[in-house]
Amino acid sequence: MLIHAATAEAPSWTDKLEAWSTFGAAIFTATAVVVAFLVWRHDQRLRREDKQDADAAQARLVFVTMIQALGSKEEGWLGVKVAIRNNSPGSISSVRLKAEAAASSTLIRLVRAIGPGEAPQQELMFTTPRPWPAATVRPSSEKFRRRVRCRLSFHDSAGLSWTRWDRDEPFRGSSTVSTQLRVLPLLAEYLRLMEPIEWIKTRIWKLHTLAAMALQHKINARWELDMDDEELSSAKPEQIQAPQL
Repeated sequence: MLIHAATAEAPSWTDKLEAWSTFGAAIFTATAVVVAFLVWRHDQRLRREDKQDADAAQARLVFVTMIQALGSKEEGWLGVKVAIRNNSPGSISSVRLKAEAAASSTLIRLVRAIGPGEAPQQELMFTTPRPWPAATVRPSSEKFRRRVRCRLSFHDSAGLSWTRWDRDEPFRGSSTVSTQLRVLPLLAEYLRLMEPIEWIKTRIWKLHTLAAMALQHKINARWELDMDDEELSSAKPEQIQAPQL
């Protein structure tokens, strides 16, 4: 009886399906982790925004109103007269004012604490006179408001420090520019997000590598088995004699 040579075959579709199922399960798990993380981050951001909104409730009710331009056509524009309006139910303290008009700016003026409902007035003088902002003797408020910005810094009743430019949204701390660039907080948020995302990407890549190695191992094992069968089939067959009765 002759033994026929076995033909070497590649891994069956069931082997491939098993390997890719393992990899797919790993991808699904990693995706679930990413989704859960993003949901958690979104919830944290909403909580943080709610807290910031509550903290800024009093600061939004405190602002500066420019009343008139100081000086004359002959003397030049010397400064502005402003009113600090505290429409909040609490007092504010450490109030500081500064007005800016092109290359000229006023020195920072310290003002006493301002109680609820008060609106004290303050004159802010430019360091260098500016050209009179209108052709008339007394320009309208719109004429000079477009040419000067006023910065108000103060502490609210909770002790938080705030800065506000004109009617812009108040922000925490103080700044010498009218637009606060929150680069550092954004960078910190980006780094906090990137660290777990990079960790997840690394784990996915490792799972992909392990799945590929497992599939390759199955291919090699099947190939070696087929080669053994082929070597066995190529050996010289022996005559098998029936036992004599």
